Formats: sequence, structure tokens, C-alpha cells
Amino acid sequence: MKNDALTGTPTKAIDLLKVFVVTASVMAVYEIIKELLAHGRLTPWQSHSITIAVTALIAVIATLVMNRKTINVLNREKELDVAEQNLKSKVLMATAVKHIVFNFVNEFNLVEAEGVRHVVSQIKELEAVSDLANPAHYPDHLRSPS
Repeated sequence: MKNDALTGTPTKAIDLLKVFVVTASVMAVYEIIKELLAHGRLTPWQSHSITIAVTALIAVIATLVMNRKTINVLNREKELDVAEQNLKSKVLMATAVKHIVFNFVNEFNLVEAEGVRHVVSQIKELEAVSDLANPAHYPDHLRSPS
């Protein structure tokens, strides 16, 4: 089994046999038509020359078609490579943005927690001060007589 040069996939023997049968059939039909049109008046070399010219023309046309298909496949492959690189760039960008957002949220949570701790400590200070202002908490000798 031989690998196809363009795709790297194996060329199966059945595929090669199909090409052989189709080519042989087309050339046989061509030779029959050529002999019918020339009514057998061609010399062997005239017949060979016509066959050589026709097969060379077919080879040129087949080469042009295959080159065009090859170029299309290669261009498509380049487009896919560019699209893949674009996707990878977008994934990297999204990951970076995600990290930035998570870092911001974490920083915000830290700032919020510090703020809550500060407010709690101020409330405790106020409670302590308000407890001191409550005469019930005064020592007996400092309480005013009622």
C-alpha cells in the first residue's frame, strides 16, 4: 500500500485498479473512434503520433486539474492553521481575562473583609464607650443617688 503524497492516506490497490480499468477503457474507445474516423488510412506512425499528442494533452489537462485541487487543499489547510492559531489566541486571551477578573474579585473581597473588620472594631469600641456611659456599669461609689 502506497501513501498518497497529498493527504498521507494509503492508496488502496483497488483504487489503482479502478484508475487502470477506466484509463484502458477510455483509450480503447479512443482508438476505435480514431480508426473509424480515419477509415484505416493512417500509417502506424501517423496513428501513434495522434495518440501521443492526445495522451499528452490529457496529461497536461489532468496536471492542471490536480494542481488546482492541490492548491485549493493547501490554501484550505493554511486557512485552517490560521483559524486554529486565532482560536488558540482567543483561548489565551480569555484565560488572561479570567485571571484578571478573579484577581480583581479576590482583591475586592479582601478590601471588603478589611472594611467589615474595621466597622466591627468601631462598633465594639462604640459599645465599650456606650457601656461606660451607662450608669449601671459605674462602680457603686460613682453612681449618683436616686
